[in-house]
Amino acid sequence: EFPLVHQTFNLVPSLLTQIQDYAQGTAHDPFLYVASVPAEDLTADQRRFALQYLFQANHDHLIGRYPRYAELWDRFQSTGAAPERAEKYFPPQDFTDLQVLSQLAWFDEFFLLEPEVAALVTKGRGFSKEDQQFVISRQRDLIGKVLPAHLDAAKAGRIEISTSPFYHPILPLVCDTNAGAASTAGLP
Repeated sequence: EFPLVHQTFNLVPSLLTQIQDYAQGTAHDPFLYVASVPAEDLTADQRRFALQYLFQANHDHLIGRYPRYAELWDRFQSTGAAPERAEKYFPPQDFTDLQVLSQLAWFDEFFLLEPEVAALVTKGRGFSKEDQQFVISRQRDLIGKVLPAHLDAAKAGRIEISTSPFYHPILPLVCDTNAGAASTAGLP
């Protein structure tokens, strides 16, 4: 979109591995897992986990833009935001809607314009298991495009890619050996 802007991206190897794990569907992420299990198959613990964590989004900008998501959030709040109390007020369809909307809320604006994704946004509620699996699958597809997009941009000369050691956040120290003193006063 901006061909004259050139940037350098530092791709940390541990992040690259995580991106690959998500793209391949091998990441062990309890949030994504709970969002992907059919609602009627959720255990009591998983339902409580969903209620506790699938509302972790900015109310005004993410939850509030989806009326059904806001409705579910309001119901959860009316129980004192206590999953063990709220669970009985959420039948399976509510969980499916929560699962789908909690994922759609984090889609980038660009991808919300895709016809299949936009159709789900328009649908707004009453999501099916197929809708739920589509959202999870689409997330995986999009994550799978992150690294190839960086590679293509680097090959075209639009970006430069740098890296730092696999697990060690040493890059700030390479740039400025006094950087550690910013967080720990008196550090030699």
